[in-house]
Amino acid sequence: MKKAIFIVPYFGKFPASFPAFLKSCENNLDFDWLLITDIKENFDWPVNVKKITMTFNELKEKIQSKFSFEITLDTYQKLCDYKPAYGFIFKDYISNYKMWGYCDIDIVFGKINNFITTGIINNYDKVFNLGHFTLYKNSSEINELFMKKVNNRFWYKESFTNPEITVFDEVGNNLHNINTLFEYYNKKIYIQDCIFDVHPESFFFSKDVYNNNTGNFFTKKYKKLMIIWYFGRLFEVSDREKKELLYIHLQDRNMVVDSKIRSRKIYKIIPNSIEPVKRNFSFDTGLTSEKSFKIHKDPNLYVYILPHKIVRLMERISKWTKK
Repeated sequence: MKKAIFIVPYFGKFPASFPAFLKSCENNLDFDWLLITDIKENFDWPVNVKKITMTFNELKEKIQSKFSFEITLDTYQKLCDYKPAYGFIFKDYISNYKMWGYCDIDIVFGKINNFITTGIINNYDKVFNLGHFTLYKNSSEINELFMKKVNNRFWYKESFTNPEITVFDEVGNNLHNINTLFEYYNKKIYIQDCIFDVHPESFFFSKDVYNNNTGNFFTKKYKKLMIIWYFGRLFEVSDREKKELLYIHLQDRNMVVDSKIRSRKIYKIIPNSIEPVKRNFSFDTGLTSEKSFKIHKDPNLYVYILPHKIVRLMERISKWTKK
């Protein structure tokens, strides 16, 4: 029996980093991915990534068939609120797994087994609390827990009937989320700081970090940093140290990707690019030297970040004018 299956409905257009995502899935054979999409683009699919062709309307009908009330699902983005229900909606696909979950596809994984151990899988009801990677114990109780009441309110129903995104799938902007619900029912949740969640508005690498004690996000900035994918393992490398990662989340980043990425054993991820390392690269021969941190500084490659910054600036101006 494999450890877990990730259920990933995705519509629209695959991100440029998708080949690196597939490469990293291919190196984690104890885990499977179920990709539900109508995108016809061809790839060399890894044996542990199963693609199911389904239109967005067909998926909406499937989800609707599981609930007696009328759901609201008019955009691809709204799917995030339904993620905690995937174990219930897609139960026919998960019977051979100890856990099921969901993840984003703008991710590059390291060695998942180094972080999601058999002990964690056997002893926790939920693993992590962010929407780009979450796992759940595969049991009827856990798979249907999202439908439980909290203080006489059904949070899932409020979310599924709201046309706006309520962030039901993760911690952050809304206390009425699946993680709070699991805490309310005293379920065991495993949390570890082992990811690099790239801040989307930064020209260089900055990391968004969720503080579980305060319930707030903060951004950690770096002067010199790159990510190394090294024979299936992922490392955050600064000029002073290296730290192994479960994954990097390349949120809203228009990456330039090496065309031969699927055949690479080693490559580096810098703020706007996934590319080969130098031929003489080694962790033991000056990886953290100054020369290792040269990155592309062409501002044209960062144009996509400007809309994020403009929107954030307008939000700040709006708040200031209302004072």
